[in-house]
Amino acid sequence: MLEKRIELEASVISKEQERRILHETYKETTGCKSKKGPGHGYLAKYPTRSQLMNEQIEVQTRASALAAAAQQKNSEMQAEVDSLKEQLTVQAAERVKDKEQIEQLQHQLESTTSKIREELRQELFSLIKQQNQALPLCSPKRPKRPIKRSLNGKRWQTVLFRG
Repeated sequence: MLEKRIELEASVISKEQERRILHETYKETTGCKSKKGPGHGYLAKYPTRSQLMNEQIEVQTRASALAAAAQQKNSEMQAEVDSLKEQLTVQAAERVKDKEQIEQLQHQLESTTSKIREELRQELFSLIKQQNQALPLCSPKRPKRPIKRSLNGKRWQTVLFRG
C-alpha cells in the first residue's frame, strides 16, 4: 500500500523536479558544493542534436499555444469591453433623454403655476372691484375718539378729544 502511494506521488512529480530533488539529496549526503547535479560528468550521456531540436520545437509549440490562448482571451476581453462601452453610451443617451423630459416637465409646471397665479390675481381684482362698487361713494366718517373724564376741582368733566 505504501509502495503504491510512493509510486503515485513519484508519477505526479515531473522529471525536472525529480532531478532537482535528487541533486539536493546528493549534495546533502555527500557534502559536495557542486552546482551541477549528478550525471553531468565525463561519462554523462548528452542529448543529441535531434533531441535538442525536438525539445526546442516542443518549447516553441507550447509558447505558441500559450500565445494563441492569450490572444483568444484578449479578443474575448476586447469584445466584453466593447459591449460595456456600448452599454455606457446607451445609458448616457437615456440619461440625456431623462434630463430633457425633466426639463420639459419643469417648464410645464412653471407655465401652469404662472397661469394659475394670473387667474387668481384676476379673480382677486374682480372681487375687489365688486366690493368697491357695493360700497357707497361718500367718504367714510371718522369715528370719534374716546372720551376722557378728568377731575377739575371737585367735579368730573367730560372732555371730548378731537384730533
